[in-house]
Amino acid sequence: MLENLKSLGTAGLVSGLALLSYSTPSYADVAITCATGAQSGSTGFIGCLGGSAESGLNNILFSDDKAVSGDPNGLPTVIGITDPAHGTARTAFNFTSNTDLLKVNKTTGGAATINSTTDSIINNLRYNVNPNQALFYGSTLNGFTVLDTNLQVNADSGTGNNSAGTVQFTISAVTALGQAELFTSTNLDLFGGQNKFEFTATGGEVITSVTFSSTSVNAVDVLDVKQNQVTLVKVPLTPGQQCATPPCDVTIPEPGSAVLMGGGIVGMTGMLWWYRRKDQEA
Repeated sequence: MLENLKSLGTAGLVSGLALLSYSTPSYADVAITCATGAQSGSTGFIGCLGGSAESGLNNILFSDDKAVSGDPNGLPTVIGITDPAHGTARTAFNFTSNTDLLKVNKTTGGAATINSTTDSIINNLRYNVNPNQALFYGSTLNGFTVLDTNLQVNADSGTGNNSAGTVQFTISAVTALGQAELFTSTNLDLFGGQNKFEFTATGGEVITSVTFSSTSVNAVDVLDVKQNQVTLVKVPLTPGQQCATPPCDVTIPEPGSAVLMGGGIVGMTGMLWWYRRKDQEA
């Protein structure tokens, strides 16, 4: 079924499916899942699948000593540290806003929540692996294939009723061949209370960042940061691209392959010598 969807080129969404189609089937897709239910996209904009939105492997925690929580007045970027579950190295993970100062609230029953100290609304937020891992635990991971987040739409301070609005996501990714890509969602509905989203890349694609912009809401927090989970990986390199920060992934031929390659080169050299000799005798 996935291959059939890809064959549609850039036709967009079919029955609310959150997969952006490609003209080249070898390139993978990025999908969004909404726990609140499927929402249709439009041409060039992805919607979201309905279903569970919690399958990332590593929790992002602010209880680590090297986490940056924005105390006391807030910072443009707060930094959590992933837990070392499933053999994955501790990795610093950024939450950055270009509209708000952010602070991590750790007092709500032990569950950390990211709040805006500018106002009660996080209008804009980018999720990405911190590029300076040497300042933390030296992780070499720099992207992810799964990200879970939970946006809490709080009650209107005037009426006490849960407000509603929309959110739009921009997803930066890299294909298995090292080609940079950009995906944009349609305006997805936000409902009063919890709104869980999951972003998934498949087929060798790796997500480098997810950014949201919220509109028409009275209050938005990133609820219970522990529910923010990622599956961390390395971003693919283009063929021949040099790695800026070693160690790099290098494909080394197996011994048998190396012998075959050597034999082929020797054989080609012998054939060239034989043809040259025949030309001289003629």
